Amino acid sequence: MHIGDLMLKKGFSLIESLMGLFLLSLIAVSCLPLITSLLDNMRLNSEKDEMVFVLESSMEKIINYNVEYPNEEYILDTPVSEIIDMLMKNNDITVKLPLKANDTCKYSLTISKHNIDGSDRLWKICMEIVHKGEKRLNNVTLQAIIPVK
Repeated sequence: MHIGDLMLKKGFSLIESLMGLFLLSLIAVSCLPLITSLLDNMRLNSEKDEMVFVLESSMEKIINYNVEYPNEEYILDTPVSEIIDMLMKNNDITVKLPLKANDTCKYSLTISKHNIDGSDRLWKICMEIVHKGEKRLNNVTLQAIIPVK
């Protein structure tokens, strides 16, 4: 073979092209499960973040509720004023939300209230939120000790 013959040869042969496609497809097939599990984990983390947000905002609505100035805020399907009334009337109570059984909420929320030292002035509030559809998500729990206004 002369040097001139090598200079005339341009491009890849069929075998080289097929080997390149084979290696590229092998890499793509091996990475596909990683990508799908990554996307699924991102979706689960997004759901978990939303659960934490709903739980924290529910706790803030209860803590910042003022009986003298009632508002139209809701926790899931229930007005905050109705929840506060239930909490004030009982020393130890557990409220499960949503109150309506046929509600289409993604979450169920359990609010437990216990009076500390038998007084009505200091409450221990425990909240737990559960995702109704996704069983792979753990429940999120939040506790607070709040003074009653």
